[in-house]
Amino acid sequence: MFTNRVGDFFLTLGFFAIFFTFGTLDYATVFSLAPYININLITFITILLVLGAAAKSAQLGLHIWLPQAMEGGSRLNFILIIAMNYFLYVCILNLFSFIIKNKNFSYNNYSSINNLSEGTSKKKPLIWVYNIDNLSLIKGAPFKTKTKCANVLHINRSTVATYLDSDKLFKNKWIFSSVIISKERLSKWIIPSKVMEILIGELLGDGYIRYNPKNTPQINGRLEFTFSAKNLQYVKYLKYEALAFICNKSKSTPWPNPKLIGKEPTQYWFSTKCLPIISKLHSFWYKEIKGKYIKVLPLNIEEILTPLGLAHWIMGDGYFADGTVKICTDNFTRLEVLKLIEIVDKKLGIKSTINKRTNPNGNIKWRIRISKLSMEKLIKLVIPYFIPEMLYKLGIRK
Repeated sequence: MFTNRVGDFFLTLGFFAIFFTFGTLDYATVFSLAPYININLITFITILLVLGAAAKSAQLGLHIWLPQAMEGGSRLNFILIIAMNYFLYVCILNLFSFIIKNKNFSYNNYSSINNLSEGTSKKKPLIWVYNIDNLSLIKGAPFKTKTKCANVLHINRSTVATYLDSDKLFKNKWIFSSVIISKERLSKWIIPSKVMEILIGELLGDGYIRYNPKNTPQINGRLEFTFSAKNLQYVKYLKYEALAFICNKSKSTPWPNPKLIGKEPTQYWFSTKCLPIISKLHSFWYKEIKGKYIKVLPLNIEEILTPLGLAHWIMGDGYFADGTVKICTDNFTRLEVLKLIEIVDKKLGIKSTINKRTNPNGNIKWRIRISKLSMEKLIKLVIPYFIPEMLYKLGIRK
């Protein structure tokens, strides 16, 4: 039974090493902190666990204890032993996977982090800088000081001090923290893909981002929406269902206020929460012209426009007239509208033409008119995303 005791010895050392390094034996915590631990220490722990598991599971050369154990035990004992050790191998496989994926990864003198978990820090906290674009730790390791952080990132030390633990994004992509932030927490800066597709459609319409990166960059942006009172059902759907992830549960604001004028409102307004990711969206959708931020068509619009986005674009800013769907694109230039027509045809197979419209003040605006020959295809493409109350915009009456 000597080899069995050898297995116990290495397993015990491995678990002690894990507890000494991570301050816990909880696997979820261990694997979340592993990317921030010295690779040599991770390798050492893995070797201890592999040696222990090899001896305990009677691998070739270390199997002499198994026949002896089986002579005095039952088949059930054997099955339990094998099952336990295969479970251990699964855990070790995760550590090996980490080593393989990070074979070129190096940390400077961070040999261990004791009792360190999300939301805690040492007396002299390190500075963790994350890039929310890919939820990764910048430079692969925390910085020891604000000065070191500023020098490496080529920014002012005062900038590091301002953004540290502020819950604000620097350059719409970096978050500074004195504690480790889990990917679950980092993901709060990321809008789910479905919600993002909806936002694309709404921004192509009358959706507006309120954000001033020049005068108040520390205040995150928010999306604002205003709809006609007859589309109140769409307002409720958008706020409480489609965009619930980024909206609060307060009621939409009626205008004019019926309590003040004693009449039914003609419009409803609501906004999303102020979020860093919306501030980042502003940089794609707006351009400063003569001191004002004007909505423009993003350069990657062909990539990000989807059938779901098209459906919300029509529900939000489309209408049915002359036997077809027309979409208001008053916010964009003629060239931008022509670009949209090209993209909708190329990517979604919907043919359309540009329509000229002169406003009462003499301003010329441009709109999209869907070809009647493409109406059947358009309806088939977007109707799965329409709510019943908005089907009239496709010429469908309930």
